[in-house]
Parts: sequence; C-alpha cells; structure tokens
Amino acid sequence: MLKLVLWSHWSAVIPKRERESKAERLSSKLQFNLIMASYIARKGPLVFSNLGKWAYNLSGFNQYGLHRDDCLYENEDVTEAVRRLPRKLYDERNYRIMRALHLSMTKTILPKEQWTKYEDDVKYLEPYLKEVVAEREEREDWNKNH
Repeated sequence: MLKLVLWSHWSAVIPKRERESKAERLSSKLQFNLIMASYIARKGPLVFSNLGKWAYNLSGFNQYGLHRDDCLYENEDVTEAVRRLPRKLYDERNYRIMRALHLSMTKTILPKEQWTKYEDDVKYLEPYLKEVVAEREEREDWNKNH
C-alpha cells in the first residue's frame, strides 16, 4: 500500500520522462539485488568462510596454539561447562592455556606450522555449554513459575 502511495505521489511531482528513468533505475537496482542475493546464496558460505578465516588469523590466539573455546570469558556457565569436560579434553585445554601463558611471558609465539589452523579448530566446549545454559534457563523458568 505504501509503495502505491509513493508511486502515485511521484507521478504528480515528476514528469513522465523522468519517472520512467527512475522506474528503470529502480528496476535495475532490483535486478542487481536479485542477482546479488542468488550469488550470496550460492557463494555465501565460501565468502563467510574466507572472512571468518581472516578474522580468526587476525585475532592472534591461534599463534599461541589456543582454540576459540579456550578464550571464552569465564562466567558461571563456562566454568560449569569446563568442569563437565571429559578428563582428556580438560587436560588438553589446560596444556594449551599453560603453553600460551608461557609463550606470552617469554614474548614469543609458536612456529607457524604449530599454529592452530582455522579448519582444525573445533568448538569442543559448545555441547557442554549449551547443556549448561539450557539447564540454567530451565531452572530460572521453574523458579519464576513456582
């Protein structure tokens, strides 16, 4: 409805010849948007993957051998999720953090071949964190309703 009102307003103010050129421009912009939308639908994951890889390497924690989940802000949920990790994952996490602290103190980084690669970085803490958050939300909901 709004588009019809605006279009009728244009027809009263803008001469017919200019109105057609504006309509053509609007049509070409719409076509461009449709083309870009289909391009992003096809290439989007690749574009976002490359952007994610660039941001990942820019962050610098991979130069110390850390994973994304090693750098999470330690709130109650993250602390509980870390507590629930299997012993092997817990020990690997502690080793990476201790090595990163040592490298930071000595103002060095790992050799490039030992950096954590974007493709190898897994979100090992995510399933445990989702479980903890779901339990907390359920507990808050229960306390609110009872």
